[in-house]
Amino acid sequence: MFASPASWEKILSAEPLERHPSVNQAYEKHRAAYLSKKKTAETVIFEDVFGLDEQQARQCSEYGCELGYRLTINRFPYWLEDGIAHLLLFSSQSVWDEAVLKQKSEELLRQHLPDSAQYRGIEWSIRINPPWKRTVKGLGHAHIFIRDTEGTANLTQWVGQLKQQRRSSIDKPVSD
Repeated sequence: MFASPASWEKILSAEPLERHPSVNQAYEKHRAAYLSKKKTAETVIFEDVFGLDEQQARQCSEYGCELGYRLTINRFPYWLEDGIAHLLLFSSQSVWDEAVLKQKSEELLRQHLPDSAQYRGIEWSIRINPPWKRTVKGLGHAHIFIRDTEGTANLTQWVGQLKQQRRSSIDKPVSD
């Protein structure tokens, strides 16, 4: 277990990242709740992130479906220094093409940042977990870490809005 939150340098180094113990405990409780209902992580993501009802989510989880890509705030983020946000990009496909996941992540970030004139000072890093680190094994997804280095992008407010509206317009798909 790590004794402090991860810095931007640690994110860039590709060293392992962990959740704070309290966030990990909340994640495990959430996981136990959906498993007790005989749901998979993939089904829950189809419901929560893609906005499907339970029957549609189970069908997509079982047989696949073409819903594109969704960008969302991570409800159970890694333990990071203040000023760093942890987002996720989910693909409705099980494909783990790293280049495609990174490309779609960047497209959605550029599309949904508050104001394109404010990109100056915003930087991000995109990670694709190795197979042994994936808790969501059946859906391609990327971890996106973003920060505002100059304090000009109002990133804190933007991320706060994402937390309040997980299914906001940021969840609009990017076409393939």
